[in-house]
Amino acid sequence: MERWEPRVAKYGLILIFLFAVTPLTPDDMIWIPLGMMNYPKEKALIAAILGKTVMLVICAYGGYYGMEIIEKYFIG
Repeated sequence: MERWEPRVAKYGLILIFLFAVTPLTPDDMIWIPLGMMNYPKEKALIAAILGKTVMLVICAYGGYYGMEIIEKYFIG
């Protein structure tokens, strides 16, 4: 674990954000090791909330504009 702590301190926020943005990766894969390393909870929570917000905004816009495309090409 000591070997990974400098890397996690440098790239931890980016890693949490990327895991939160991608819908198919389980977040527990990153939360458990970060908890064992005593990573700051506030920083991790902010990165996770931002990641989930970005993911949901992308899904919402995809659904909104996707329905227009489906209606245009398949319904007429």
